[in-house]
Amino acid sequence: MVSPSPGQKLIRCEDDIPILEMLLIRWATVVAGCLSLPVGTLTQSINEVPRTPWGDPDLQGMWSSSALVTVPFERPRELGTRAVLTEDELTARNIAAATRVRPKTNPPTGWAESRPAPAQASLVIDPENGRLPPMTREGVRRSHEWRTKAEPTYAYAGPEDLRPYDRCITRGVLGSTFPNIYSSAMWILQSPGFVVIHHEMIHETRIIPTETRPSLS
Repeated sequence: MVSPSPGQKLIRCEDDIPILEMLLIRWATVVAGCLSLPVGTLTQSINEVPRTPWGDPDLQGMWSSSALVTVPFERPRELGTRAVLTEDELTARNIAAATRVRPKTNPPTGWAESRPAPAQASLVIDPENGRLPPMTREGVRRSHEWRTKAEPTYAYAGPEDLRPYDRCITRGVLGSTFPNIYSSAMWILQSPGFVVIHHEMIHETRIIPTETRPSLS
């Protein structure tokens, strides 16, 4: 599970209102670990959840994950089950990030987005050691294929060989919420029966029905 560190607070970019509840909370919990905000306890009463005029949990707002770009996906093994860095460890990580030499292109230096990160030791918090469990054979195969095709020297046989991200089609919902060195914003809009997620990266927009309806297929 990718999620907030214990003791942090889930907030929107423009205010300090906690957001959580039921199935939408499960989705928000996954996304929250990749947002640039102090993220928070998910144990508050559902009566405290802000709601839209039509009664749905209000998730609307502009979100960014840029502050988490220096937080590793998996926790360093030497930290064990410790999910939060000490003040000295956090200072060292932020200094290292600030002094890192960035490439002059891809993206242009003016696009880079970063700011001091929270003390979260890793984006992954479950399992307790903050590390992914071993992959299945299929997972290993797909991971190897992805990394192989990401190499600059890979000889593509045709457009079918290109990854969806290479073709600027999509990074996927979770992929687009992961910290990135630029274009890390996500805009959530709601209307009765729908949630709209607009990603800054690739400018992809997903319109998600929230009401039960027959499948299109």
